[in-house]
Amino acid sequence: MKNLCSPLSVLCQRGFDEGIKLLCEYGVDTEDKLRLLSDMPGLPITTCVTYHHLRSFVTLLLNGALPDLTNSNITLEDYANSQCSVPHTIIKYKCPPVFLYLFREFGGNLKLRDAQGHTASDLGIESPALSYLKKVQDLPLSLQSLCRLVIRHQLGRTRLHEITNLPLPCRLTNFLHYKDFCDKDVFYEEFCLLTNQLYQYFPKFKKKY
Repeated sequence: MKNLCSPLSVLCQRGFDEGIKLLCEYGVDTEDKLRLLSDMPGLPITTCVTYHHLRSFVTLLLNGALPDLTNSNITLEDYANSQCSVPHTIIKYKCPPVFLYLFREFGGNLKLRDAQGHTASDLGIESPALSYLKKVQDLPLSLQSLCRLVIRHQLGRTRLHEITNLPLPCRLTNFLHYKDFCDKDVFYEEFCLLTNQLYQYFPKFKKKY
């Protein structure tokens, strides 16, 4: 069998976010389409989730990786789509709720269905993120978050670096870069505050991360 492990998939498995960032800067295929169309489909972003690599997960999203394949031009079989579902992976591998929060803020669809027609909240698995998922899966994003998604989408993946050149106040460009909670220097501190406010699970999450 041919080894379909790309450099990106290996870095995602190991949680080497600086390497992921470097590959993204040189235009790597963040969806790893060759593997997607194989007999062992999967997304680099779901690999990050499987191994609980939060920084690598965020690095992919900040560099334009698709949170899901809903609006892509990639057509997959149902079984493959279910293996690429970030919400299902988060619940299955019992990730902290912050993964779901980020997935949602980057435009991810919380109501993806697997090959059996089940959403992630239907899996019947006791998971730290399940309570949060059930609370927000039917709620729309804030208008502010939706505006950010539209602007980033209009720029496109290859021009996200141009955000800093937009004629906007620094506060708004920081918002478009998700620096309100993804700034490298305050990343964990901000999420400690955020997660403490949203979920009671966080004391365990804080010890782990």
